[in-house]
Amino acid sequence: MIRKLDIEDKYIVEKILDIQKASYLVEAEIIGFYDIPTLKDTIETIKESEETFYGYYIDNILAGIISYKYEEKILDIHRVAIHPNFFRMGIGKKLLNFIQDIQKDANKIIVTTGKQNMPAVNLYIKNGFKKVEDIEIKEGVYLTTFEKMKSNYSSIKENLKESYDNYAYEREKSEIQQWKIAPRQNFLELLNKENKKTLLEIGAGTGKDSIFFKNNGLEVVAVDLSSEMVNICKDKGLEAYELDFYNIGKLNKKFHSVWAMNCLLHVPKENLPKVLNEIEKILEPGGIFFMGVYGGEDSEGVWEEDVYNPPRFFSFYTDERIKEVVSKHFSIVSFERVETGEKFHFQSIILRKV
Repeated sequence: MIRKLDIEDKYIVEKILDIQKASYLVEAEIIGFYDIPTLKDTIETIKESEETFYGYYIDNILAGIISYKYEEKILDIHRVAIHPNFFRMGIGKKLLNFIQDIQKDANKIIVTTGKQNMPAVNLYIKNGFKKVEDIEIKEGVYLTTFEKMKSNYSSIKENLKESYDNYAYEREKSEIQQWKIAPRQNFLELLNKENKKTLLEIGAGTGKDSIFFKNNGLEVVAVDLSSEMVNICKDKGLEAYELDFYNIGKLNKKFHSVWAMNCLLHVPKENLPKVLNEIEKILEPGGIFFMGVYGGEDSEGVWEEDVYNPPRFFSFYTDERIKEVVSKHFSIVSFERVETGEKFHFQSIILRKV
């Protein structure tokens, strides 16, 4: 549980100092530098810091803390400290996600850590932070500053459109991966069982899944960001439109079901609730929504090693985190983890509008 910490409370501040000392001593040993300012903090310096503090509790024990200042839409993280007894439990990640959720208007997030502190460095990189600079504070000892800019969806959208336009015909020639067949068949059987007649596929690509559902008796509409993909869909006789996730309401139709296979992983985390709202609006009451994405870790950003050009933006979630996000909009009918034989597993989720 995450709670706001009252730094006017001496007992709370003492607990903050205990965690800081234990946590930053570990960092000091890693980077070989013990003159870290937070190791010199006192009750008075914490109270005078003008920072906002939150704590992560396990069984009413304060296990980790995070503090920040927020000015002019800049979220400046001053400290992230986890007690060593609670290392490797994902607490730092949860605290980062929490403050980003409550300060959604931030255009930029700043954080600094020791360059050699690889657990912290990896945490920030996996959460979409980019290295800005290294500052030498003592011979051979460096602090690294990271920044995370608010996602600019217009540029993400332009790159995705160009990338998928470039590879549309190559994707049309590729065979569907075997592990994708079962989730699709299971969804069709559920649609038939509940007598669902209409389906919207978002991020339809070249329409392979849309054709499958159409050939099995459903009335199908396909939408995709890529004009080349949409043209291929139309050549197959599909009703298809060039639309992104944010504008499916322009169809002015409601559907019994929605199919979204490996497309919502291109939505920035801060925008996913808005997209889920759009999907909810176009579903009939009791409508069913399949959401399939790769996952396994909490991270987002442009995949610099992408074989596609320009490189695409991806957003990934742990199983627990994605269930937490979608359950705010839909009831979860089923969640299945599918191993793909690659770095990320597949999260096969069936949801219902209530």
